[in-house]
Amino acid sequence: MSNEFWAEFDQLLDRAVPETIEYRLHYTASGDIYLCTMQNHPVDTDYLVATKDEYENYFNYRVVNGRLKRVVHDGGYHVQLRKSNSGFRTVKGHANLILEDEVYSDTENYEYRNY
Repeated sequence: MSNEFWAEFDQLLDRAVPETIEYRLHYTASGDIYLCTMQNHPVDTDYLVATKDEYENYFNYRVVNGRLKRVVHDGGYHVQLRKSNSGFRTVKGHANLILEDEVYSDTENYEYRNY
């Protein structure tokens, strides 16, 4: 290939403009985020421009009064257990497998942790 070809090729690369990325979170009237886009954005939708971190973690947010608000997802009631000599009999190494009437050779006990 000739030097002219490579010179023209280099000029093409210099003219290439990197595509800008705009992170958008599209939401419903109730504030639920239903679509995330960073290019080829749909028209006629309500959206907010977000940071990359907000975009990647969109499930932690809602739109309230036109702004993103972080939502805390509470899994419900939490109880911590600690090993003990009495309490719930469980499969050793698996505190979530509670044994009631089952016969199992390798067990350990857990009880509620009092704060």
